[in-house]
Amino acid sequence: MNYAQLKQYLGNNLWHGENSRMNSRALLLGRLTFKQYTALTVLTMPDGSKVWGLDLSHWNRPPVALKRMVELYGLSFVIIKGCDGSLNTNYYLEHVAAAKEAGIPWGMYVWVYPGSKVSIDTQVNAWRARAEADPPPMGIFLDLEWTYYAGQPANPNATDARTAHDKWKAKSGKSATTYTAKGYADTYLIGFDWTREELWVANYGVSIPALPTGASDYTIHQFTSTLDGKLLDPDGNFELDGNYYHNAELFKARFGGITPPIGEPMRYRVVGANGLNLRTAPVSGSIIILVPPNTYVFGVIDPVSEWLHGTSYQQPGLSETPLDFWCSALPGYIVEDAAPVNDVVFESFDLHYRLNGVPYIQPFKPDGLPRKV
Repeated sequence: MNYAQLKQYLGNNLWHGENSRMNSRALLLGRLTFKQYTALTVLTMPDGSKVWGLDLSHWNRPPVALKRMVELYGLSFVIIKGCDGSLNTNYYLEHVAAAKEAGIPWGMYVWVYPGSKVSIDTQVNAWRARAEADPPPMGIFLDLEWTYYAGQPANPNATDARTAHDKWKAKSGKSATTYTAKGYADTYLIGFDWTREELWVANYGVSIPALPTGASDYTIHQFTSTLDGKLLDPDGNFELDGNYYHNAELFKARFGGITPPIGEPMRYRVVGANGLNLRTAPVSGSIIILVPPNTYVFGVIDPVSEWLHGTSYQQPGLSETPLDFWCSALPGYIVEDAAPVNDVVFESFDLHYRLNGVPYIQPFKPDGLPRKV
């Protein structure tokens, strides 16, 4: 590591690189009280009807409660900072381990420096070494935004971006995704060909992000930097970056997982004497599993196919299991399970969910188990 790289590591990687969480850093450093912090920061929750994920960096000290977020709030993916230019970043391996434990796909994002400051070849070789050690299922994301090097502005331009993309593909055989924002792109990435790679775009506080001039589509929308860490990650972060995967069906095709059904999920009980086949589609065939009578299935009855599109099931005496499935909704197979049942009712549990833009209260505990009240 030369002197310039040391300054890069101490300056950008430890402090100046990602500076969106200034309030939480001030709180951690004792410069703000928690009351002042909450007054300055409007915390949000993800829309549970969408495929949502986090991005994490060295600012997110492990462990981050990814498994908890999957189980309670439907977290579907995480994108983790792996390199700062040619240097490996802290906590990447720990965050990858947490993603594996949670059972969700992860991607690796890398902070790009201009070739005039750090050789693009050197950067790409570092990214490749880290990625090939444990290939990220979601691939590589090139982070192109306002940057400092050795204490001075060093913003990568369209030539740097194209060179980095092309060298990465030549050496890895795979395309990377571009991360940026319209404000940066329209200033420093003029002339970049947006048709050749997918786009992860940052635009906070809107439902449809503004795209760089010349771009016509996007894959991921970073919609906030202030997800409510007090709810999502109570023992860790105060706030987190939130992202939506634009096409739920594309995400499912690429990485599996649950595609949110349209409507309000309900709980049903299997009443057929022979149990019930859970299937991959609303047709006969493609059986995933046969569940026994008295299994609970959670989901929405599709008005077109008249089948139930399920998100999880719970066999008698076992915990709830997430699964994207379809099953017959005929009364001979399932019945809606209405409280009270045997003097047990289901306590409302506010998870700040939204479906089709409308807030609602989840009518059962997240683990699907009854609670006496």
